Amino acid sequence: MITSSTVTDEIHSHGVVIYKITGTSMLPMLAPNRDIVCVCKKGKSAIKKDDVILYRSKHGLVLHRVIKVINGIYVTMGDNCSKPTRVTEECICGVLTEFWNNGHKYLVSDDRYIDYINRLNANRNSFIRKKKFVDLIVWHIRFFPYSSREKLKNLLRTVLKLNNSF
Repeated sequence: MITSSTVTDEIHSHGVVIYKITGTSMLPMLAPNRDIVCVCKKGKSAIKKDDVILYRSKHGLVLHRVIKVINGIYVTMGDNCSKPTRVTEECICGVLTEFWNNGHKYLVSDDRYIDYINRLNANRNSFIRKKKFVDLIVWHIRFFPYSSREKLKNLLRTVLKLNNSF
């Protein structure tokens, strides 16, 4: 069985590790106990948005996508997650360079992979816009509980129209 220390030792001594993932946070791209990842030691080039990094957390090793970089702090989130995590440079073990999804090999430079990232980002941005409208309605109800039903109906109509346009 592969352990956190085995993975980090392999990356440190050989610069690369290949292993089968076990978690569900990167679904649908990576399925647990089926798909294999190749993680290389972080090189000279900076880690950027959309890179998938392997990092140490208090729960063990985690493989997540970078969704934002803010002053040397990496904000990461699994493709199947809704809560971001902040990661410092010291916690990063390596960067995903290739993976095998259901037996098919993909490089992170492949067009199909880049298309997946673009669709993922579009869906994530759409979700955020919809959430902002829902938050607006909740705020309106909370702070104006006796507001007219007509105002709330109009807000809901706006959300439903936007929902259909995404």
